Amino acid sequence: MGTIVEVRCIKTNQSVIVKINDTGGFGKYGRVVDLSEEAAKRIGITYENGVEPVEIYVKHNMRF
Repeated sequence: MGTIVEVRCIKTNQSVIVKINDTGGFGKYGRVVDLSEEAAKRIGITYENGVEPVEIYVKHNMRF
């Protein structure tokens, strides 16, 4: 929690910087990260396609 990551959509090659603010629970669905609607839009993921392959790069780890 609190880690800053860059999420890059493989399909669009667009990226967005986000802060991890919860642990999700979506791993059981084979997903790695759940983006806000705004963050998803910024990298070209829309409601219609919903799930896309992404790459995640840690930018800053806020763990104590």
